[in-house]
Amino acid sequence: MTVQTMTAETIKIASGAHRRAESGPRAGQGHASLSGREPFAAYITDPETRTVLATFAEARGWPARSVHKGGITSAARTLWVAPPPEILVVDLSESSDPVEELRTLEQAFRRETRVIALGTDNDVTLYRRLIEAGASDYLVKPVGLEDLDRALRLTARAPLDRTLTEGRVIGVVGARGGVGATTVAANIAWAVSSTFRRRSVLLDLDLQFGSSALLLDLQVGPGLREALEEPERIDELFLDRALVHMTETLSVMAAEEGLDRTMSPEPRGITALMTALKERTEALIVDAPRRDPEALVTVADACHDLLVVTELTLPGLRDTARLLSLIEDGAPGTRALVLANRVPKGAPDVARREFEQELRRPIDVLLPADEKSVVLAANGGSPLAAVAPKARLSRAIDQLAGKLLDAKPRPAGLMARLTGRA
Repeated sequence: MTVQTMTAETIKIASGAHRRAESGPRAGQGHASLSGREPFAAYITDPETRTVLATFAEARGWPARSVHKGGITSAARTLWVAPPPEILVVDLSESSDPVEELRTLEQAFRRETRVIALGTDNDVTLYRRLIEAGASDYLVKPVGLEDLDRALRLTARAPLDRTLTEGRVIGVVGARGGVGATTVAANIAWAVSSTFRRRSVLLDLDLQFGSSALLLDLQVGPGLREALEEPERIDELFLDRALVHMTETLSVMAAEEGLDRTMSPEPRGITALMTALKERTEALIVDAPRRDPEALVTVADACHDLLVVTELTLPGLRDTARLLSLIEDGAPGTRALVLANRVPKGAPDVARREFEQELRRPIDVLLPADEKSVVLAANGGSPLAAVAPKARLSRAIDQLAGKLLDAKPRPAGLMARLTGRA
């Protein structure tokens, strides 16, 4: 059996937005889509295949101009600024990394698009990886009209509303004030988005004293407070307006509310907001509230991992133990990790061995002290990696992010290269 005759699978895509179920075109349907998008487009590198695609399109009532010269790079340039079609045929023959470039292109789609990929490699492993990256089918060139017709029919059978893969949820909480939990959370979010190329959201749930936005030199609005107070308002449009987009892959949701009234996030609002955010991103990093046990347990219960940030001091030991006990009782399904921050080169106030003995569990992560880099980054409103990429602390945070994601760094994606942001 060749790759051309294999049946396309229904796939799962980690999406950047809530996907709306739409009625896709049926095989042979030539009229304009009810969604307002073009029903079909193809980006092909060689003239012979373009001729076949033009004939294929015209037979279904789609204009021959829907077939364009060029491969996935040309498709990315166009679809970066224009709505994607409902069916896209894209040529991967000249791609240096077809799987990663297809995955990046798929992530740019804010609405459903069925993708049929073309290439020259008759490789079952490549086929499977392309399906995992978002393709509905993969055909090996040269292709004929029957091949395309079969792929279109198989594609049309697949449900448009593909099941979303929920993002990884990582919580960060300080065992006590001033241990650097917000710095850790912000820089993990940056590493996840920049080093590992995951679409990420940093959520700071301290509405009045949170400093995530300040650390990253971002202006925030009332969106976070409104989402927590009126969770029924949370939808795709609301989140698009409330999130502050720092880069193509990192968004921040934070607040700087006044001090004229007591303000504590309600569990119902936290749950609704975290659920909505993790459905539209690959990684959600939450700077969790320490002073509100109910809110903290609500956050912890929605996390895959919760980092308890502390320093190797006697007060840090006491408060780490108290938080671990709270999390174990309130969110037993969450993996709680102890992170010792600002570990000095010399002897800390409490030796690591003694700290672990009293805590009755090991310290999972140690981050070295680097006050110079931290202050430089904070004063410039930049992540650590942007001002001190070779510092031990920056490298340690990258390693931590990789362990939390169980992932290796990704190369710069196609969109980043096209827009000069690699």
